[in-house]
Amino acid sequence: MLMTKDGYCQNNIARAQSLGHDVTEEWLEAIEQMSQAELAPYGVVFVSPRLSTQAFNTLRSAVADGGSLQQYVASGGILVLNVAANAGNQNDVAPGGVDYQATGPHDVETFLTPGHPYITGAGYGGYSLVESDFDYWGHTDHGHLTSLPGGATSIIGNVDGVSLAHFEYGSGDVLVGTLTIGWAEGGEARGKAQYNMIQYAAALVPEPSTIGLLTVGLLILTKRRRKAA
Repeated sequence: MLMTKDGYCQNNIARAQSLGHDVTEEWLEAIEQMSQAELAPYGVVFVSPRLSTQAFNTLRSAVADGGSLQQYVASGGILVLNVAANAGNQNDVAPGGVDYQATGPHDVETFLTPGHPYITGAGYGGYSLVESDFDYWGHTDHGHLTSLPGGATSIIGNVDGVSLAHFEYGSGDVLVGTLTIGWAEGGEARGKAQYNMIQYAAALVPEPSTIGLLTVGLLILTKRRRKAA
């Protein structure tokens, strides 16, 4: 698992490590410059919330067409984007042109798709979450998402819009939200939401045999491009 060192990251990193995940920490700016061969070994790339304006600019570049994270998820990677921040509205924060509207903060959430595995915890030993688990984290989210791609599942929302969504992109998956996951300790309720975020993302990673085939395909494609050049 590759986790950013930007924003409120330390609690997320510590939690992932405590759950037994092999975590590599890196600045978003460095991730934006990584090649697909360098990103391929990571099943999940996890971006923590409270990015600066500069970090959002870097994220925009990374998730734009041809960017490192856009190619990573299109090739089968799992991308978790926690975009809650105090940096105002931000466009194009996820592959496909998803926008973040800083209409928050909000302290109450509603389940839009109660049967989604992130909420039920089914299939990966997660918590069965209830709406009150998202009450008054001080604050629970910092806005909502717009311009979600067709087919996206809106999982959780606030009075202004969607605060957590999941969609397939290419051969991979994107989990993007405005929740303050890892923003602070937050107690047991926020801890359950954080646990499910990390464990659900990890559960989406393809089996090792599939990853091996994708890696081989990437290496063959790289060699062919070098020969063509």
